[in-house]
Amino acid sequence: MKNFILINFIIILFSTISLSAQEKQKDTLYFDYSENYILIYDVTPNKIYIVDSSDDGTFFFEKIDIKINKDPKEILCLEKYIRSSKYYDKHKKVRLNDYRLAEPLDNYTIYLVKKTNNKVEYIHVQPNFEIE
Repeated sequence: MKNFILINFIIILFSTISLSAQEKQKDTLYFDYSENYILIYDVTPNKIYIVDSSDDGTFFFEKIDIKINKDPKEILCLEKYIRSSKYYDKHKKVRLNDYRLAEPLDNYTIYLVKKTNNKVEYIHVQPNFEIE
């Protein structure tokens, strides 16, 4: 009987440890790839900047890879998402707090949805911040 209890205790202990060790899957956000709001420079083609970034520090998305087959439930407008966030204030000189915006977006898996000629690309990106 003691062996049975000991074995069950060990099994429960190891299963608890293995469950806590697994990485929590991030929620996914899909944003429309709006060429009016996104900036890409020839010098840094893997960095996707946004119009609202400030000069003190810059928020950008870093390209990770491109997927073809995804099925998003909803595609959000990136400009509306950022401008409606608490990190954007249209009444200030520096409207967007780039650094503070990068922190919460890092908790998501993010795709920019680019539609061109009957083809849809899902650009997997990682939010980032750099000080210039």
